Amino acid sequence: MRTAATGAGIPGGIRRPTQIALVGRDQELGWLQAQFHSTTAVGLGVVLVSGAAGVGKSRLVRELAARVPADTIVLTARGYPLGATDAYGLWIEALDPLLAGLGEVDVRALCGEYLDDAAALLPRAAFFAGPRPAGAPRARLAEALTRVIDNLSLRAPVLVVLDDLHLGDPSSWELLRRIARQLPARPVLIVGTARPEQLSHNDVAAHVLFELDQDGRLLRFPLGSLDPDGVTALTTELLGRTPPTELVRWLTERSEGNPLFLRGLVRALVDEGADLSAPALRRLPEDLVERIRSRMGRFAEAPQRLLEIAAVTGRPVTAAELEGMVDRSVDELAGQLDDLVAAGALVEEETGRHLAYAYSHPLIRDAVYSDIGSARRRVLHRVVARVLSERGRLAESAEHFACAADVGDPEALDVLLRAIAEAEGREAYREAMALIGALVELLPDGDERWRAVYEAVSWEADWVVDHRADSHGAVGVRAMRAIEDLFDRTGEPAHRRGAVKFRLATFLAWGVGDLAPAAAAASEATQLFAAAGDRRSELLATREEAFIAGLRGDLVAMAERAEAVRTAAHAEGHRFVEMQACQGVGYACGFLGRLSEAETATERQIAIATEDGKTYRATVGLGVLALVKTWGGDTAAAQLLLDRAVALNPNHRDTVHLESQIVTCWWSGNMSAALEAAHEIVAWAPAGTSLRRSHGMAVAAVTAVEADRLAEADRFLGRAQQALRDRDWSAFGPVAEAAAGMLAWRTSGPAAGLPRLVASTDRLMAMRAHVWALGLVVLGIEAAAEERRIAELIHLGDQLDEIAAAMGGDGPAGTRALARGWVALLDGSRAEALESARAAVAALDRTGWNGHLARALHLLGRAADRAEAVPALERAAELCAVGGASWRRGKVLADLQRLGGVGRRAADAALGPAALSPREREIARLAATGLSAR
Repeated sequence: MRTAATGAGIPGGIRRPTQIALVGRDQELGWLQAQFHSTTAVGLGVVLVSGAAGVGKSRLVRELAARVPADTIVLTARGYPLGATDAYGLWIEALDPLLAGLGEVDVRALCGEYLDDAAALLPRAAFFAGPRPAGAPRARLAEALTRVIDNLSLRAPVLVVLDDLHLGDPSSWELLRRIARQLPARPVLIVGTARPEQLSHNDVAAHVLFELDQDGRLLRFPLGSLDPDGVTALTTELLGRTPPTELVRWLTERSEGNPLFLRGLVRALVDEGADLSAPALRRLPEDLVERIRSRMGRFAEAPQRLLEIAAVTGRPVTAAELEGMVDRSVDELAGQLDDLVAAGALVEEETGRHLAYAYSHPLIRDAVYSDIGSARRRVLHRVVARVLSERGRLAESAEHFACAADVGDPEALDVLLRAIAEAEGREAYREAMALIGALVELLPDGDERWRAVYEAVSWEADWVVDHRADSHGAVGVRAMRAIEDLFDRTGEPAHRRGAVKFRLATFLAWGVGDLAPAAAAASEATQLFAAAGDRRSELLATREEAFIAGLRGDLVAMAERAEAVRTAAHAEGHRFVEMQACQGVGYACGFLGRLSEAETATERQIAIATEDGKTYRATVGLGVLALVKTWGGDTAAAQLLLDRAVALNPNHRDTVHLESQIVTCWWSGNMSAALEAAHEIVAWAPAGTSLRRSHGMAVAAVTAVEADRLAEADRFLGRAQQALRDRDWSAFGPVAEAAAGMLAWRTSGPAAGLPRLVASTDRLMAMRAHVWALGLVVLGIEAAAEERRIAELIHLGDQLDEIAAAMGGDGPAGTRALARGWVALLDGSRAEALESARAAVAALDRTGWNGHLARALHLLGRAADRAEAVPALERAAELCAVGGASWRRGKVLADLQRLGGVGRRAADAALGPAALSPREREIARLAATGLSAR
């Protein structure tokens, strides 16, 4: 059985224990019981019990469920290997057994006004609901399930047990987050078990757990191996008496504290009649899996088939389901099931009238499944699939058919198509794309059934552009290519062909980064929509063409096309199209340095999105506007906009908000805050980054170099490079190249990094991405100055001339003066260098670009006499210290120490105790105790 849950704060002052001391399972169970009792007084909580297979997670939570007070409503659930496409599957399986035993009055009371929506998911609700539409909006489905949990908690405390949560479907994870936020004061405790390694590769799980953690609603309960006291306690339980000391020592050594191995060893000793005071085995079960296979092999053919069916199903299977899968009545199966339970192979789970059977441990299931031959395994998957299909479990049935079918299998394809339509009806887009991933392996190109795929999927959904392309790009391209081939061959109406090519362009551009064919597909879509007379779609496709042009490096074309779409959409009353076009204008003009145009367009985008309730788009717009303000020198206003986005949208991390935070912090010279945001991204999405987020990781690598945290810089750069894979994709490829140059400079000297820094700014200037070039040219100037490379300095200074002419304002003027100052200083023209340095400091002091200001002050310290140099370098060192730019601060202090006694005293004051030698620190400690010099 399965369930999902939520969590507000866990009381008692304990928030995030990193490890629980293990002295036997009684202490751990007592701790969990205490958390449950606290929820009845304070409010909802979420506990994640994590650990490797075999450490006793499932057994621990089952014992918790058995020991809570009798009036508790207990909902239990378990993820299973083929459950990732079963939208809301955990919640459905948890609630279904409970509702099955209730009458109409209770069901209506629990569902409230969402009865019709709940009927789309819960069979008992469907029994009492009236006729309903085929699909229901995703938000209403989620609210319906949340309402049921809420109303249950008003009747009694609720315990939700989610076993193997790492196998749960994305919609169930997202509902967990929703419940945690909506029911913080309810007496609900959700306890999930999971394997950490598998969680780290599940993006949705990582997002939800990170946000619960950030909100203070999650307690992590990592289980480790048993210590000798734990071994003693478990062995006592198994034997029914206190074990001899020698047995405890032997079991501790041989099991390494793994409860599963320990149980196997104890049972093996008992089976052989061994002397427990001098334990030894004639045939030591070094491989527990082999022992499992041996145990399972003792059963007769009929029980073996039950074990195989249970292994193939992969989750708790009900008696009614087994009846259909083995074609025997429940009465005939009862004795065999009892024998399997008595032998410890299966466990019986009973909730009201709902009776299910599951493996007592996942390793037993894995061992049985691996022993089933490939041909027989396919047969059994088909048997399971048919029964589940008949019972209306389409998503789960489709996964089993995918394991059993050959290419073109009509039965499998029919169920897959119906499952995709069901997922789309629930707006469970991730699950739908996963099912499409299975379908593309079975449905041949050119097959007429691709038409049904097109009909089933809501390709027009706004969510597609922002999420499907990121995580399902390759699957989307393959599916759209197949539909495109079919539609072109059969002469489908222009509008339908245009829709296919439009979505193909989206998947190609944003999902896999293949920009040339993306541009061709978008152009074809525009023409087809025009031919069909669909003006709104024509404008949307033109806007996509504009964005793809920008991704290919033609920012001017992007700005011009997006502005043309914006003007037309505004005149013709297409608000959504106007909003999308404003976003394109804002991005393109922002990158080009045309900040006034970018600000006007982005403010309009935010206004439309806010008025029309499009929170995601409003959040994106606030991030773009923050960048525009940053590049204009108003970093304080930028931070206020980013804070506003967080307040507006609890799911702001789903956008590129944190990436905008990193860029803003970098420009404002706050490396510490930039790195904090970068680590938040990694914790939120540990599996990796996407193309549209790669710039955040690249800039994070630059800030990590500035902070002298080279291992972090290497990790961030690796994530950016993994996403980009050496592709020219927007301005982000050159930014990653510059980050690589910075790391090479720090590890091997400026000569190693300078060529990459110059190459990156050359590429950015070629696409006229002036603001990005500005940020990176300054880095190249510093490297060239250290290497005394006048030619590169002049080249980079010329680039700054172009940038200053395009942008205007104090920031570009100040950086141009900085470049001129370094050229003059290296050329021996100290007076000219001093004049340029002063001009750079004056201009940059009027911006919030503290990192650049520190560079200008550093130059001033090099060019000025001692009286002016010392305070300039002191201020530069202070700016670096406040922003965490440790590497630059070290260079500034080194120059300060070279300015005689005044400079050394200033540097020592800045360094504090770190300025003292070990002997000086020792003498200072002795003096502090009152000792005299003698």
